[in-house]
Amino acid sequence: MIKRILKNVFRVLIVAFVVFFTVSVIQNLRVHIAYKGKLETYGTTEVVDGINVFYREVGSVNDPTLVMIHGFRGSSYDFWLIREKHNV
Repeated sequence: MIKRILKNVFRVLIVAFVVFFTVSVIQNLRVHIAYKGKLETYGTTEVVDGINVFYREVGSVNDPTLVMIHGFRGSSYDFWLIREKHNV
């Protein structure tokens, strides 16, 4: 009985993860396509304490600067809607 419940819970978690991942990818692609070429952007990699750290800068250096850090399963595309008004 418990084995069957755990199996069903595991199935639900897998489906939820797949749906979340798919929606996240689709949302990022839609935003990327909508803003492609509209904002000046470039990425740079710096070595900090022996670890490669990549960061992306967008916008004019004259605009206010806003640092945004995403977590696991995130990307810089999560912040495209904010980038129009800030140097991110």
